[in-house]
Amino acid sequence: MATILIVFALAVVAYFAVDILASRWSGERETSFPSGCIVVGLICAVAAHFVAPWTAVMIFLLVAAMRVREAHLNRRSALAVDERRPTQDGP
Repeated sequence: MATILIVFALAVVAYFAVDILASRWSGERETSFPSGCIVVGLICAVAAHFVAPWTAVMIFLLVAAMRVREAHLNRRSALAVDERRPTQDGP
């Protein structure tokens, strides 16, 4: 039981940090509570309990990599939109 609580807490805190950093990197100014943290924590805790503790690490790394990739794509598309926007040079 202690393993489940420890893995859940670590996954929630770690994914929260990844989500906040990825949000800032992609250019978001404001964000709401990332409820995905709780989902990732539950998935990692269940995997650690029923399969093996190392599966929680693998699931976390996979989900974190997807979140960073999403932030990268958001940032790239925002930069592309900014480049296409006409500049207004006035007197």
